[in-house]
Amino acid sequence: MRRTTTPSCWTWVLKRCESSSWKSSSASRRWPTPPASRRNKAPAFSSPDEPRRMTATFPGARAPERERVVDAHGVRLHVCEWGASDAPPVLLAHGIGDFARGFDLLGPALAEGGWRAVAWDQRGHGDSDPTDLYSWQADVRDLMAVAASCSSAPMPAIGHSKGGSLLGWAVQALPWRFSQLVLLDGLSFNSPGLAAQDLWNGLLTEQGLQKWIARHTDGQARCMPTRAALVAQRAKANPRLPQAWIEYLVDQGACDTAEGWRWKHDPRAVAPLIGPHPSQWMLPRLCGMSPPLLAIVGGVRESISWKVALSEIEPHLPPGAQVDDWTDIGHFVHIEAPPATAQRVLNFLKKP
Repeated sequence: MRRTTTPSCWTWVLKRCESSSWKSSSASRRWPTPPASRRNKAPAFSSPDEPRRMTATFPGARAPERERVVDAHGVRLHVCEWGASDAPPVLLAHGIGDFARGFDLLGPALAEGGWRAVAWDQRGHGDSDPTDLYSWQADVRDLMAVAASCSSAPMPAIGHSKGGSLLGWAVQALPWRFSQLVLLDGLSFNSPGLAAQDLWNGLLTEQGLQKWIARHTDGQARCMPTRAALVAQRAKANPRLPQAWIEYLVDQGACDTAEGWRWKHDPRAVAPLIGPHPSQWMLPRLCGMSPPLLAIVGGVRESISWKVALSEIEPHLPPGAQVDDWTDIGHFVHIEAPPATAQRVLNFLKKP
């Protein structure tokens, strides 16, 4: 029998985890409860019957016509829908650290085009449950649960950023569930060599591991003292987004707790995972995607953009794939150019 030993870096990780105060009970995973005087400021999990706090507005943004809950193997997923309830569905998958209401511009536009736009908060995001398990495979299972709640027939799907990577995994596993695929700056297929180098120089250093352990054992989100401070924090992270949109986004996806203003996200859900990013493994499999594919690539590189050049991906694209390189648009193509994005997507999907 071959005996294996734990690498020294992982021994250090395990010792730190064993000495931490990490509690595994589900109760410890719930969001902080605001005091009674502030409890009307967006609950941690909002059922469709609970009122929402609305203040900021944004031109063209519209709240969903319906909200519901999908039980994905015990995880409650918050689902938003725009359009007639009997219209054919199109799935919308958001990126990391985002949530379903980030499609308040694209969703209504798709509804006006005759579709039923269906977006959901991924586990640990927005109004969906936090969990003890975060992985790409778990997110794909949730995606399929939402799809099954809409229809058993093949349907188109749209993914932004991480959402595009999730769809890439789902299409590889169950290609017959999808009729068309749209990736909004979601060609998240970085160079494997670059990914390994970033991993070794970042996460797998002592400082990187300390940060990872602190995030996963503490479970506390970073709070800002005021709403304005949270808006400023997001504006610094996404400088190309309009200020009015960020204020609108805060009012849909943040909550005012006793500790301060914070996004309704489990910090463990948005922390980097240890191990190579699975999207790298998809590059040689891109050519095998059977559903028709449209990819809109934001040509302006941002810190949150995927570190990949379109020229690296083009040789691997499936036959007939359509790729638009929008050189003057950043990562959030559907926010920076809402009408153009909606029209391009509708033209690709055709009439339902």
